Amino acid sequence: GNRVLGYSTLPTSSSDVPSLVLGSKSTTSNTLEDFFITNPVPACDGNNLYVSSDFERTLQIWTSYPSISGAAPDYEMDLAIAPWDSALYETIFVLAGRTDIAIWTTLPATTDYSPDEEYSGSVGSVVFDEIRGVALDDTYLYIADWNSQAVYIWNVRGGFGGLTDPDHTLALSYKPTRLSSDGSVLSVTDTFNHKAELYRIDDLVISATPTPRSTVGGVGIFNLPEQVLISN
Repeated sequence: GNRVLGYSTLPTSSSDVPSLVLGSKSTTSNTLEDFFITNPVPACDGNNLYVSSDFERTLQIWTSYPSISGAAPDYEMDLAIAPWDSALYETIFVLAGRTDIAIWTTLPATTDYSPDEEYSGSVGSVVFDEIRGVALDDTYLYIADWNSQAVYIWNVRGGFGGLTDPDHTLALSYKPTRLSSDGSVLSVTDTFNHKAELYRIDDLVISATPTPRSTVGGVGIFNLPEQVLISN
């Protein structure tokens, strides 16, 4: 635990060895001997790598993808929020957790906590209870609220300032956790039912209770999955 593993190809077996280990020098090293990250949540665009921790309230920043295991971050940012999830799209980076959202419209590369936009407690008529997921694509910002059993969706093509009521709301029968979007499909993780549901984003625009196009996992397949990532 307390480390991030990087694979140059998709692993097909639990015995596959990662090509990169962060938080220690290898998968067998004691993580207490070097810097370590509690509850690490990574976000990467192939070059920039961000690893957030809700427990430590920190953001570890690598401005280029690390070439060796155990590489220390270029920056460590102390956060004013406790992020549960993060989203990275082009030059935009978002952290979200509890009742807070922090948005950088230029990728952060500093130790200073200075997001371009922040929302705390509510956005418009939506009062946050427990944010557990965030996703971002070229059109929408998605926020999953655990206790509200909903994903709130804002069209952010006009920017992130002055957001009011969500443009769409996905009503769920379970408590959602982390999210992922590639602009066509939204994955919503249902951790305690051991699965993730995949929705066509076009369906979310026309219905608050669309039928998922597919479901990944299930009891006996995944054990408390925390996130399913969508790419292309």
